[in-house]
Amino acid sequence: MLRQLLFGIVICCLGSLNVDAQKSLDKNNRKDRIKIDKILDMVLALPEVKAEIKYVEKESKGTRHLAAAMYATPSENRNYYWVKVWEDNGMNYVSHFNFFVDPQTLSIKYLDTINDTLLDLKAWRHIKQTIPKSIH
Repeated sequence: MLRQLLFGIVICCLGSLNVDAQKSLDKNNRKDRIKIDKILDMVLALPEVKAEIKYVEKESKGTRHLAAAMYATPSENRNYYWVKVWEDNGMNYVSHFNFFVDPQTLSIKYLDTINDTLLDLKAWRHIKQTIPKSIH
């Protein structure tokens, strides 16, 4: 009888801890979700992204669209949110842009996948101006 009573108390305590942990987790997830949504909105609002969205929709006659997705969140190995702007072309997902966003300042950097470098938006825009339109 005593063993059953102790078992019941332990189960109740663990259940209570689980509820508290879940509430904390839900609160943190909401904060993370709000931040992620804000970051995705910021990326989608970039003039270059808006222009590419318009271009893809026009050229595909409205059959293809671009979307932004959170590819990775900050971790021990990565100090940034990694956002991909991609297109589902019916066969696979094609990345059009990769951006890294600082979690504290929300500053956006462009990932130059050809040279494997991060560029702030000002530097990226400067480089884009020097490259012929047909290349980028």
